[in-house]
Formats: sequence, C-alpha cells, structure tokens
Amino acid sequence: MARTTTRLKVHRAFHLPELVRDIYCLGPRRDPLASRGKIHLSQIGPGTGASYFSFERPDAGSALYFQNLTALNDWFELTHAEPDGIVAGEWPEVGTMLPKQKTPLPARADVIVSDVLLVLTDKTPRTVVDLTDLYLEGMAAICRLIPKPGTVYFDWIKLAERSMRSLATAKACGRKVQGNYYLNAYVGSDRKPPESMVQGTVLTPMLEYVQWKKSKVSLPDRLRKSLLSFHNQAGGTIERWLPDTPFQGGSRSEEEDPRTMDSWYLLHILLNVGRVAAMGYEDAAKVFLASVDYAVKGAHRFRYRWPVFYDTRTFKVLKAEIAPGKGGERDIPGLYTHVMLQAWELSHESKYLREAECAAQYLKGEGFKLLYQTNNTIFSAIALARLWRITHQSIYLELSRICVANVVARFWMWNCSYGSAKKYDTFIGVGPLHEASYLAPYEESESFAACLTYLQTAGDQTPPAIRYLLAYLLHRGRFYYPQELPAEAIAKKAKEGHIDRKLWVPLEDLRTGWQQSGQVGQEVYGSAAAFVATSRAYQRDPRCPILIFCEYPVLQCEFLTASPRNGEVHLSIGGTPDAHCRLRIMPVGGRFPAVRLCERGTGRQIRPELPKARRFVEFEARGSAELVITWDFQP
Repeated sequence: MARTTTRLKVHRAFHLPELVRDIYCLGPRRDPLASRGKIHLSQIGPGTGASYFSFERPDAGSALYFQNLTALNDWFELTHAEPDGIVAGEWPEVGTMLPKQKTPLPARADVIVSDVLLVLTDKTPRTVVDLTDLYLEGMAAICRLIPKPGTVYFDWIKLAERSMRSLATAKACGRKVQGNYYLNAYVGSDRKPPESMVQGTVLTPMLEYVQWKKSKVSLPDRLRKSLLSFHNQAGGTIERWLPDTPFQGGSRSEEEDPRTMDSWYLLHILLNVGRVAAMGYEDAAKVFLASVDYAVKGAHRFRYRWPVFYDTRTFKVLKAEIAPGKGGERDIPGLYTHVMLQAWELSHESKYLREAECAAQYLKGEGFKLLYQTNNTIFSAIALARLWRITHQSIYLELSRICVANVVARFWMWNCSYGSAKKYDTFIGVGPLHEASYLAPYEESESFAACLTYLQTAGDQTPPAIRYLLAYLLHRGRFYYPQELPAEAIAKKAKEGHIDRKLWVPLEDLRTGWQQSGQVGQEVYGSAAAFVATSRAYQRDPRCPILIFCEYPVLQCEFLTASPRNGEVHLSIGGTPDAHCRLRIMPVGGRFPAVRLCERGTGRQIRPELPKARRFVEFEARGSAELVITWDFQP
C-alpha cells in the first residue's frame, strides 16, 4: 500500500484552477495510451471516495484508489464545495478532481487537498468473485488506517420506548381506516392510502423488540391485523396500497396507482409477513402461504429479471429499467430467493427450494451492478448463505460475498464535519439505493439487522475483511432523530408531510454539511431503527440481574444462571482481533452485583476502562472475542 498527502498553503485569497486526475495507468514504454484496463467502480454521490480498477495490458494486477475525504474537511469548509462524485475516471486517467470552489481559499489558509491511499496487488481478477473479494480485502485494509470518529454510548432502550409512544399516540403518525390502525409513511402525510410495506417494516422489528423486552404492548397486535388486511383473496396476493382507499388530491407519481407494483415492494412485504409467521403467528402464516404462489407466477412471467413497475393483475411491464440501459431491479432475484426459502421452511414443499436455487443463478455476473436497494441486497446475501448451508454448494456462499461487496460499495467511509455536520457523524453510513445523495434510517437499520444475521449464517466462513467492515454500523444511528441535530441542520419544509421535532421519529434523509436534512420528510417507517438497535445491541435475561450493551455485533449470547446469587454469560462478538469496541454492563433493578469479564479459552481477565459506577461498568473488548461474564452478589 502507498499513501501520499498533499497540503496547500496560500498567502492570499486563492481559487485553485481545475486540475487533472492524479493517476495515470501506464502501458509499455510508460505510455498511458498503450495500457488497457477496466474501471469497475468509482465514487457514488457523496459516498466513499474510491475507484477500483484492474489492468488487462499489461497484465499487472489491480488497484484500489481511496481518497480520504475526512482529511479534506477543512478544504470543503473553506471553499463551500461538496465531494459529490469527485473520484472517478476514464481509462487511463483515474483519481480525484477537486470540485469547483464556491468561495476562494482565504489568505494564509493551510489545508490538505489530497490524502490518497493506494492498495496495489499483482492479482488480476479472473472472475466476479475474485473481483469483489479483492475489493473487500482492500477496503478493510484502508479502513484500518484511516481515522474514525470516537463513539459515545447512547440509550437506545429509552429511545425505543419514546418511539413506541410516538407511533401509538401521535395523530400525525397514523390513522384509522375501516376500523384498523395504519401508520403513515411520513409524519403528517395522509394524502396517499396506507401502504403495506410501511406496516410490515415497522411491525417485524417491533415484535422482535417486544419479545426482547418480554412485555405486552398493544400496538404490534393492531399493526399485525392491519398488515394482513392488505391481502387480496381473489388475486391471491398482498397489495401495496390499501384496497378501496382513494388517493387524495394533488398530482400523482408514476407508482401511485392501485394496480401499479414496484417489484421490490411485493417481495419485501412477503418477506416481512413470512418473518411474522416464523414468530408463531398462524394468521400471518396463512396469508403468506396464500400469497407466495403469486410471486412465483411473477418470477416466471419476468423470467426472474424483475422490472421496476408492473400491473398487479396482468403482470404487464409498466417500467422495465431504472434508467435506459441500466436494467431493472437487479437484486430482486436474491430477495425472491429469500422469500422462497421462507416458503420452503413454512410449507416443507420442495418446489420452493427449487425456485430459490433457480432464482439465485440470475445473480451471477452482475458484479458491482447488482445492488438496487441496500437492505434488499443484504437480505439477498442472507438467502444465499442459507442456500449454501442447505445445499453445501460453494457458489452460493461466493454469491453472498458479492452481495456484501455491493453494500460496502455504498458505505460513506468518511466523516463529514463541515457546515452543520460538525454536530453529527456520517462515518460508515450506508446509502439507501444504487445511487443516493443521502443516508436513510429505514434502509440503514434494516441493513444493520440483516448484517448481523448474515454474519451468524455464514459463521466461520465469513472472511476477516467482512467481519471487520460490518462491525461499525451502530454508533451513528441516533443522528437521524431531529432531537439529536441542531435546528439549522433540519429542513424547514418537507416534501412529504411535515417535521415535528417533539416526535421521536427519524428524518428520512441525513445529508452532508452544506445541505439540510429532512428534505424528504420525517420517516415513520424508519422508526424501526430504535427497535432494531435495542433488540440487537442489548443482551438480557429475566433471570439475570445485569444488562449487557455491545457496540459490535453479538453473534451468540448464552445466559447460564447457577443460582439467584451468581451466574455467567457466554458472549461471541463480531469484528476482528485487531479492533476493539465498547462493552457496557448495567444493573437491572436494584443492587449491582460484582461483575468480571474474561476471554474464554485464555482466561485472561479484562480490566474495566471505566470504574464501576452506580449505573454501569465499561470495558474495551477485542473484536472476534469469545467472552465470559461472571456475576455474583458478594456478602
């Protein structure tokens, strides 16, 4: 790996002239025009400033170019420029082209204008699997070297309680229709009929949270009834829009029609109904199994290449591609594979397993073009890992890594700290779509939960690069909530509904520092973020007097209680041994027992980073560790 940093000092106000990119790929006799190669991936919007390319002539391997945008924050602050798509290239020229300044550098400015890390390898990728594996290894190597923002403990349990209260009581969050209670998509947005995706996206994590909390809450039962009301018995499917409910006034978008279905909506709705069914709800299982064959008909009609929009009654394609020449929703075969495996597990009918295997084949060869929507792509990775577990065919595990690489390519691997972004973090935020100019809580929280499931499913076959990269998705979710942002960072007017800073409902869009967040709206269906974070970051058992919080993914947790006075907990966490995370232990209820933390196997005791206080004791745990927590009430 090579690294070069360029600093610019000016004596007077200065406009930097437009420069060429900073990498030339050379061929024989050091002639760039004699070289041949391919640029596989470049920066997407304001995401990671990377470009990944390989050589075809001379056959000299591949390279991952990374512009550390975090180091350029002072430049962006002083020039009011944005780093949107500044790392790109056209062979043989690759690299960074600084954006046009909106204001000159002031006199006596001293700023970094480039901080490049270049991972070079003599390995030339021969297959798509080679291509994505090398990319993941390179990104993990770079991530280890760049500075990361410090993390601060955040009380997700309290936020989950507040979110539940907002969703259950705020008139702007939901409405009654035909005797059922439905969540709005956005705060104060009731022009459109209720959507099934909105109900399912919040309901499933809410049920997981209620199971974690082991308490009775009425809202999930109301939402489950509402979700199942979207089932069209005559058509044998689940509708997107609530049947027999009109749109109210205003112009409609191309998808706002009762008969128009976005491909991912159908399968995502089925996925969530299937997840509810797997929790033991027979009414959900009945609706799922009565609807899944409709999806099979669609897959056959489209030959597993799903379009963007189609007519729900005739399967007529209404919009085939996301843009001319870019194809349809390319990750849908993976989402369909997930739903088919759910159907196989619930029905035990082998035809669904055959469908899953058939659909998975259509992900081959997509490379970095596979992702349409981030959360759906990581769901695809889970399905493929499960298919590998079932069939023992390594191709499915390889395809799952390709899905993960596509998700990593949508990371924002830099921390924006200019403008209003000085008050929040963006580091390893996950862009919601194939092309997106902001971060979004719905896709990110669902991806966070799905990444944990993927790590658990792939198990010890997860490469270290993936274990390392998927360990950073918790620390910054709080910044979607308007209460955690300064007023100047929030849009005064939203495209959908309105913003109410008193409600614990996240903003849909978190943006870079020169743009206000919440321009799209306050996203009710993103409220699952608090339930996801609580049920995954905290480990508890009613028999145990302690609550455990871990920043890294908890792959396995087992509470072993020997008596009311003492016991132990076995914990396996994600990450890699060269990285560390915060692990906090808190008392439940009354007295705080004495607690000790050791590494299983070695028996090495880990000393607290922060001494035991009245409410917690905190440790620094090594990634990928097998831990033992012992507790006892000392006489």
